[in-house]
Amino acid sequence: MLSKRLLTLIFVALLFSLMPFARASAQPMALGTVVPTRQTPVHDPVMIREGNTYYLFCTGNGITVFSSTDMENWQKRKPVFDAPPKWAQAAIKGFRGSIWAPDIHFYEGMYYLYYAVSAF
Repeated sequence: MLSKRLLTLIFVALLFSLMPFARASAQPMALGTVVPTRQTPVHDPVMIREGNTYYLFCTGNGITVFSSTDMENWQKRKPVFDAPPKWAQAAIKGFRGSIWAPDIHFYEGMYYLYYAVSAF
């Protein structure tokens, strides 16, 4: 049986995990999203800073990209891929360009963007 202390820790962790979804607005927001602007919810976000600019990459056709200098006002940019990668189309039957769960790292002067592809 779980101890009282462990149950309390689980409750507190659950409470804090739900806090990002508490909003003053009455607009619905799907679970698992982050809102770079109040009008644009995103899925699977990852952010990196280059100089004074923050870049947000997220799940979407071609990997959706936003940029901001203050992390408050975001501008949508061109996606990473303007067409579905040919290797993914050849390897995955039914692939239509939705690329998800990107992750970005800067290593030895180069940016590396990792992502997943599949047919849903």
